[in-house]
Amino acid sequence: MPSIRLKDVCVDLPIYNSSGRSLKSALLAQAVGGRVADDRDRSVVVISALNHVTLNLEHGSRVAIIGSNGAGKTNCYG
Repeated sequence: MPSIRLKDVCVDLPIYNSSGRSLKSALLAQAVGGRVADDRDRSVVVISALNHVTLNLEHGSRVAIIGSNGAGKTNCYG
């Protein structure tokens, strides 16, 4: 029978230039017409999406993907 087995799965997502996505940065860019360029902050924020997840789905099991709008549920299908 078909089945899905995950053992100790971890997924980390790097977010590059996260400071450029702040409300402060957006308002400042609007105020000066987008003429602000600051390449000093090249920090990477890493979001841990899955951390040591083990899952066994047998034939006939059901799975639901739940999350708020904009959480990335559509990307689950490739």
